[in-house]
Amino acid sequence: MTTSQTVSPIGSPLNEMLVALILPWAKEHHPEKYAQTIQMVKHQPTFRKYLTRLIEIRWETDPTFRSEAPCWALEETSIVARLRDRKTGEIFEVKGRNATGGRVWSFQEMMLDRESFDVLRAWKREFDLELVPT
Repeated sequence: MTTSQTVSPIGSPLNEMLVALILPWAKEHHPEKYAQTIQMVKHQPTFRKYLTRLIEIRWETDPTFRSEAPCWALEETSIVARLRDRKTGEIFEVKGRNATGGRVWSFQEMMLDRESFDVLRAWKREFDLELVPT
């Protein structure tokens, strides 16, 4: 295996993006949680949970991050956000995958372009769907 083919200890490309986004902030603002997270690098599922928790902590404590956080970084969290569509004024409750209760809007859906978002919004209104327990 050549050097360019070595596997990153961080794991997936998503983990690498989360690391670049959150670890420098955590090192400065929450050094103890940063150190705990670094210790989990070799345990990928646990490492990802620690990264996700750091994202949630930053969301709770850093108002600037709330307006600048990329939606892809929030998708696997338990974060619940209220977003206003500047075009229509409509307010959406957007939840991460691990948030309690059902979710109508996900952070992943917030990454759609305007046309696709409008189509999805119309589709959700038209069908007025809700989750039915099995």
